[in-house]
Amino acid sequence: MSTCQSERRTFREATYVSEREENLPHFLDVTDMNSLARRKIQDREAALLLREFKCLERQCADGFLLKNLSLAEGDISRWRFQLDSSCFDTSCPGGKTLAEDLEKLKASHGTDNILVEVSFPHGEWPVFAPLVRVVRPRCVWYTGHVTAGGGICLPTLVTGIENGWNSSISLATIVELVKWAMIHCDTTLIETVNGQQLAGPLRIDLDETYSYDVLSEYSEYAALAAFDRAVVHHRVHGW
Repeated sequence: MSTCQSERRTFREATYVSEREENLPHFLDVTDMNSLARRKIQDREAALLLREFKCLERQCADGFLLKNLSLAEGDISRWRFQLDSSCFDTSCPGGKTLAEDLEKLKASHGTDNILVEVSFPHGEWPVFAPLVRVVRPRCVWYTGHVTAGGGICLPTLVTGIENGWNSSISLATIVELVKWAMIHCDTTLIETVNGQQLAGPLRIDLDETYSYDVLSEYSEYAALAAFDRAVVHHRVHGW
């Protein structure tokens, strides 16, 4: 082989190696790999949530489980739906009282439903429980397992406790559990951070004792903060 040919081959090999070395960091960069892994997790999570959403959509077709299921602002990780009196068992005292409250709300404010939001933790669902909260109307404190910030606090919705969140539970079952817990509560005095308070089935804050406007929305931040406080309280005082 001539010296010229040898030099050309060496140049081509050196160029090839140089190009590989320039491209290699792009594939091995830790930040990029973590970003790619997060995107894959998010894609899988979004696909699973979409499947669950479609399943719940079919199950609520009769209107008795819930009403008007939708994505909040098109976000697959935030679902909203409404509960009116037809969604509750009005044959029990708690359900009957709640239905009466909703009827009064309709007469005074033109709406007769409870707007509920379910938000799923990004990259952590279904290992971690979703946050289920009332958006509006405002509720009487310590009734129906609805916290002062609107979050719904039930053992089933708490991750990492005995008899707590189980990733095999369907979303339809969660909705049923929430509806049942709202109206099947004993009226009793409970210990709270504000001292002893009367708890019982869900009541709407029609007198606006706990808010300036019964239709003002709870924020997600307030719901999460109140939920966390309630969990800490229950860990001490029991469920």
